[in-house]
Amino acid sequence: MYKFILFDFDGTIYNTVEGITRCVAYAARKQGFEVDPAELRSFAGPPLIPKYMSYFGMSEAQAWQALADFRERYVPVGAYESEPFPGVGNMLDTLIAAGKTLAISTSKPEFQTRRLLECAGLTDKFKAVAGGPPDGADIAKPDAVRLAMEQIGAGVDDTLLVGDTVYDVEGAHAVGIPCLAVGYGYGVPEELRAAGADWFAAKVEDIADVILGL
Repeated sequence: MYKFILFDFDGTIYNTVEGITRCVAYAARKQGFEVDPAELRSFAGPPLIPKYMSYFGMSEAQAWQALADFRERYVPVGAYESEPFPGVGNMLDTLIAAGKTLAISTSKPEFQTRRLLECAGLTDKFKAVAGGPPDGADIAKPDAVRLAMEQIGAGVDDTLLVGDTVYDVEGAHAVGIPCLAVGYGYGVPEELRAAGADWFAAKVEDIADVILGL
């Protein structure tokens, strides 16, 4: 039924939470906030500027400085404190073998996403990688979804997004496509269902089964 499958990256394809939370804490401490990285899981996935502002009460200027400090550690170190979720490669191969066209749709900078996919040997599994600009400026999830769809020639009637947060569910619906939410990432299953997730996959291994059963 759905030919084009878009994937969120952080929390869906890659387990990036360790590197992200360490870098968020690094940046926050430079502005005088004492934080425990273990309490910052909610930073994995959404755009960082509004997240810094809402979580720490930073001004927009402070949030932009925090983003710069975040990248100071993330680009050379934090990005590599991560790895694909177990079973992701086999799941992607199953979908490709079934004739699905795959792409990445993420708020993460595109160049960082491509670099991590290359490190994991996953680059060739995706026809396109749609992400944020190199300067780390925010790209709203609906815009990332539209960009991925444009790059692979997908339409709203034959495309779905796989993601792990409420941002993914809302972003997909804003564009007019459904969202398959996953339960192993950084979102809360109850919140994903409340946001209107169209389907739910508890494990990586369940994703292909759900999609191929539609």
